Amino acid sequence: MTSPRKYLALSLGLLFTIISAAFSGARPIEASGVCDGGNPETCLYISDLNYNVGIADGIVLVDPARGNYEIPILVRYPIGAPGPRPVVIWNHGGDPSPNGKTRSEEWGNTLAAAGYVVIHPSRLLVEHPSRELNRECKANGFNSPEECALWVTQMRFGPQNTHFLIDNLARIQAAHPALSGQLDQTKIVVAGHSAGTTTVLANAGAFQQWVTNGTRYVERDDRPIAFLASGPQGPMYAGFNSGFQTTSFANIDRPFMFITGVGDETGEPIPTRVTGWITSIPGNKALVWDTDPGAVHETMDINKCDTAVQNNHCRWLASAGVAFLDAVVRERPEAREWVASNALNLLSGGAIELHRR
Repeated sequence: MTSPRKYLALSLGLLFTIISAAFSGARPIEASGVCDGGNPETCLYISDLNYNVGIADGIVLVDPARGNYEIPILVRYPIGAPGPRPVVIWNHGGDPSPNGKTRSEEWGNTLAAAGYVVIHPSRLLVEHPSRELNRECKANGFNSPEECALWVTQMRFGPQNTHFLIDNLARIQAAHPALSGQLDQTKIVVAGHSAGTTTVLANAGAFQQWVTNGTRYVERDDRPIAFLASGPQGPMYAGFNSGFQTTSFANIDRPFMFITGVGDETGEPIPTRVTGWITSIPGNKALVWDTDPGAVHETMDINKCDTAVQNNHCRWLASAGVAFLDAVVRERPEAREWVASNALNLLSGGAIELHRR
C-alpha cells in the first residue's frame, strides 16, 4: 500500500503522463453522421423516450441479516412506460441521512424521463454497531464511536445495500402499484455521486483495504450490467478515505462511465478521480472530462446549474449519461454512434471531452 507523503507527487506526475497518453491515443469517429458541427445544439444526445416522471416514496426495506437495518427508498419511474424497464440504483453523495434518497433529484428525473426506473436508497447511520463490527472498525483504524458508525454505514453497508436491493426487487415492485411489473432484473445499473460512488466502484469490482496487511474487502456484484459515477472517489494515497488503493480498480471489467473534471474539487487532487478509469480493464470504459473550472463538484451531480456556464454543462453532462446508458443497456444504435463520436466535444465547444478505453 502506498504512503500519501512519499508517493503523492510522483503518482500525480505519472497520472498526468498516463492521462496524456490515453487522450492522445483516442481516435473518435467524426460526428458528421450524428450532428452538424456548425450547429452545436444538434449534437445534444436526445433519447427517443420522454416520459413524465412519477414518484413512489415511503418504501422501507429491512435487512434482518444486518441487525434489521432499515433502507428507506424513493423510486422515480416513467409514467406509462411499458414494462419491464431497466433499473438504476442511484447512491447519493454526502453523509448518511434519512433524506439521502431525495438527493441527486436531477439525475433521477433525467433517467426516469428516459425510460429508466431509478431507485434512490438512503444510507441510515448505524449509530450502535455490533461488537463484531466494532472489532472490524478498530482493526481498520476507526477507533472512536463516531468514526466507527460512519465507516460501517458508508464503506461497509453502502456497497452491501446493492446486494440486498437487487435480492429484493420483487418486494420493491410489490410496494407500490405503479411499480408492478416495471423492474427488469436483467438490466440493472449501479450509479451515484461523490461519496455514493464508493458503492458504485465496490460493486463494479474494486477492492477496499484501509490498513497495510489488513482485510481486503470485496463487494462485487455480478448482476449489474453497467455503472456510472459522477465525481468518483479516488485512491487512499490522494486523501480519499474509501479504502481504494492504486491497484483496486484492476478488476472492473464491465461498462462504466466516469464523470469528472478540473472543477470537481473537494480537497483531494482532482486528477486522481480518473484513477478508476485509467486502471480498470479496457473495453466500454468512458471518461467525461470537463475542462471548465466553473463546472464544480455539484455540477457533476447536475444540481448546481446556477450560472450560464453551469446550466449548459449540466445539460451536456446529463446528455452524455443518458447516451451511455442507452448505448449499453438499451443497445440503441443512435446512442452507440453518439458515444463513439466527438459529438460531446462539438456540443460543448471543446469544453467537455469524452474519452474511451
